[in-house]
Amino acid sequence: MEKRLRVLKERYKRLYPDEGVSKRKLRKAEKFLEVILPQDFREIASFFGGGPLGGIDHFRFDIDEMYKPDIGNDTVRFRKYRSLPVSCIVLSEIEDRLILMDTENVPSVFCIEKDNIRKLRNQQFIAQESWQTYTDFFDEQLLKEEKALAEGAASLSKDGIVRDFLRDRAYYQRFISREEESIEKFKGAIDQVIGERGEDDEGVQYGYGVVARLYRTKLVALYSAGYPLDEIKAFLPEVMDWIEKAGDERFSYDHYQNCVLLLCLAILLESDEGLVGRISKLASVYQQEDALMEFLINGRTGTEQKPVNRSFLFKEPYRHLKRVLFAENKQQSIWGLKVYLRKYWYEGHDEAAWHDRHLHKDEIYNGYWCFESAAIVKILELDDRELAGRRYYPHDLVHYSTVE
Repeated sequence: MEKRLRVLKERYKRLYPDEGVSKRKLRKAEKFLEVILPQDFREIASFFGGGPLGGIDHFRFDIDEMYKPDIGNDTVRFRKYRSLPVSCIVLSEIEDRLILMDTENVPSVFCIEKDNIRKLRNQQFIAQESWQTYTDFFDEQLLKEEKALAEGAASLSKDGIVRDFLRDRAYYQRFISREEESIEKFKGAIDQVIGERGEDDEGVQYGYGVVARLYRTKLVALYSAGYPLDEIKAFLPEVMDWIEKAGDERFSYDHYQNCVLLLCLAILLESDEGLVGRISKLASVYQQEDALMEFLINGRTGTEQKPVNRSFLFKEPYRHLKRVLFAENKQQSIWGLKVYLRKYWYEGHDEAAWHDRHLHKDEIYNGYWCFESAAIVKILELDDRELAGRRYYPHDLVHYSTVE
């Protein structure tokens, strides 16, 4: 077992930075959960602290963060409301299922429907999948991750179509259809109010903001669903029209996010200069204040020099791009992006409205994508083979001009 764990650690570290959990935090988790964690789990936790791996979002050890999914608080929640046995801890939650680890019995890890949790006490449940040890479970997830990265896949989707594997094609089609229905509904309401009270009416301005947000969520969903890049490129001007109408407050988080999204996609999809110029004008308010925006605006004209400004207006997660934008060479930039994608991008957006939407029972998830990572790769002309297939990285966008 010791040799196998050593090999697993070596395999994992070839893919991602060492990001394990300290012994102190593990002891705190044991005390909090009133269990003794299996030794192989402790060994693996020393280099893997949770997060996406093998198509599963593994819970982290964030016991002190009460409103974030984590092994401690979510285990306590299911003990309290679903009578989860004390010996079990929650490793992951996938829609109507849980992946559990039994700290006292074999099989150690198993997948079970939430409705069957109460049957655990008398062993009447039937596990959908099971693994004798946590090592077996982790080995399988790591193998899936290695395979996806080796193939350069955009995701681990079973149908080979969607780009974001957390939902299937049918889900995204439903999501997009609902967004389109809402867009038409609000457009009709806006036209009616304009006819009755004029365009300066407060309700009209509110409606512009709602429609702009719907366009943004549809845009990301189109990419997640696997729509052709040419269709997404053709949709960009329409999205821009409504974001300009919305006129979000400058220097707000939403306004900044819109600028990053549109500017990155326009660069990656090689949009015409007219559209790129409009987006750059929208984003120019940040050019003197923010290193990332300065880099993107300069980069769209083919200028690759390092930004003059070394600060970031929104510290999290963007400050972690400093090691990328100011790296001494291209390999350091790639390494910095690997760390950014793995450790900082998603966690750094924990206050965003879209964060953790994949855990919601309602159909509100439209995909997670770090478009700035791809734009940086394209501008700096980096070799992104080490990034292909990594979670949140939109690999095919970087190679749009060569694959279309």
